[in-house]
Amino acid sequence: MNRKNIVYIALIGLSVMLFVRESTAQNEVDALRYSTMYHGGTARFIGVGGAFSALGSDISSANQNPAGLGLYRSSDINFTTTFDNTKTTTNYLGQSNFDHSYSIEASSVGMAFSLPNTQNYGSGKGTLNTVIAINFSQVNNYNSNLYALGRNNNNSYLTNLSDYYNQNPSYLDLFWDAGILYEDNGTVVNDFDVSGEYQIKQQFEHRQRGTLNDLNFSIGVNESNKLYYGLSVGLVSLYHTEDWVLQENDDKEVTQYLNAYNYNNYFVRSGMGVNFKAGIMYQLNSRIKTSFAIHTPTFMTIDEDWDEKLHTSFDSSQFDSKLASYFTTTYNLVTPTRFLVGASFLINRMIILGIDYETSAYNTMRLDSETYSFSEENSRIKNDFTFRHAVRIGSEVKLGALALRVGGFYYTTPFKSAGTDNAVLGLSGGFGFRSGNFYTDLAYQNTMSSSFYRIDGTDAMSVEVDQTKHRFYLTFGLRF
Repeated sequence: MNRKNIVYIALIGLSVMLFVRESTAQNEVDALRYSTMYHGGTARFIGVGGAFSALGSDISSANQNPAGLGLYRSSDINFTTTFDNTKTTTNYLGQSNFDHSYSIEASSVGMAFSLPNTQNYGSGKGTLNTVIAINFSQVNNYNSNLYALGRNNNNSYLTNLSDYYNQNPSYLDLFWDAGILYEDNGTVVNDFDVSGEYQIKQQFEHRQRGTLNDLNFSIGVNESNKLYYGLSVGLVSLYHTEDWVLQENDDKEVTQYLNAYNYNNYFVRSGMGVNFKAGIMYQLNSRIKTSFAIHTPTFMTIDEDWDEKLHTSFDSSQFDSKLASYFTTTYNLVTPTRFLVGASFLINRMIILGIDYETSAYNTMRLDSETYSFSEENSRIKNDFTFRHAVRIGSEVKLGALALRVGGFYYTTPFKSAGTDNAVLGLSGGFGFRSGNFYTDLAYQNTMSSSFYRIDGTDAMSVEVDQTKHRFYLTFGLRF
């Protein structure tokens, strides 16, 4: 397509072109996003940093080690709500910007029913208690607003896109239809690269909303107050939206034809998956317990709707256009297997200390679809990702009806050679109060992470991102 063919675009003016077809836009970024599960649950669980695999007697045990349910001596019903404030700071081309997002959500709901075996109480041998539980927990929260602004003197978003066109001659999209990309002497080019002068005013926004949730149906068993074991069947649900907007403006008038364009992608993804969790806990003595748990991969099916829009402005307004396309697809994701080991200690009969270690091989993630092989994406997953490790530590001090809690955690990067890119450091604390059968807990969690967002998929348009999450958890519960 050469420049004169833009006349065709003039014929449709400001009309909208709508296409519906299968998309293969999913990649290793999506696999990582929906494979990443953090610890989520009650305010007590959060307050001690999620270090609960060897503690138990909390509904959130089902998320990590269902054997911990065996420590219940009574039944339990609770509800947790969360207030989230996420601050995202960016540095792009030497210019800093920040934005906030806020949300209030029900992050955990659970019921545990204790079924004691009174026949064995006298001897203390054999099966003493069986606990059946169902609980819902939020294990990842995507709410964030990212904003970046800068003047790029070296390249345009169209630079990498033109290169892709030249390597894939059969590829067509809205940029081609709008005449922003065109053929010159057998090579696909764009006005910014042809002029050799950039000085482009670039503005980028990325707004996300949604959660990843885990609904567990669990059973935990207490054998002789010595050995505890449990099993959970988890149903994972996903809802996630992305609003991605890029504007490039030739306000310095260095190009011959193009004035500006606004490119918008809006994604809606929903999915369901299933996994299994199994674990054991062993009481070494009256003060020390050890634990081991394994989580199978989550086998998830994800539906995606993708709404793409491109608004163009040329120096000659007769060539301006508003184009749109719509894609829909379904694909499958297999997440990594997770392994957890832990220990807990009772000190002076009033202080408990929990320590957890978790690891999972993110290079085993897999994407597949009935209409697309994902061979290139799965190859990049295998080559670019590695084991991710997590350490969680927390403590609770009981002072009569009052309990004080503190914790911390660190998740390493899942990338093979990315330093601390996507590593997460967190601190938490809180307190709880119990009166008769009723209890309430409050916790605060602060998480910090740094990463790079590559607007065009390359380092040429890389945004430094620092994100801080402030989350408050409030739990109300009843034991009976």
